[in-house]
Amino acid sequence: MKFLIDNWMLIGIALASGGMLVWPLISSGMAAGSLSASGAVQLINRDKAVVIDVSETEEFAGGHVVGAKNIPLSQLEEKLPATVKNKALPLILVCPSGARASRALA
Repeated sequence: MKFLIDNWMLIGIALASGGMLVWPLISSGMAAGSLSASGAVQLINRDKAVVIDVSETEEFAGGHVVGAKNIPLSQLEEKLPATVKNKALPLILVCPSGARASRALA
């Protein structure tokens, strides 16, 4: 008990720094670029969002969002302008795991 009393400030600093390390993991669900399924449906229905699947062609053939256009991540920069003519429409980038879609946002 004496150790806790004598070192209360060090313990507080350790807890605060641990909290700061864990905070990005907790708030990652609210990161820019994340979108819930209901939010995606609203964007598609209300704002006519274009769904771009950045999966490889084989993965896209195995299953995809209805109405999605396939542009593999490696070809995104060169094919996106030709695929999406209206730049005012919102884009929803998807892939099976979400990893490539996140990389496409960066």
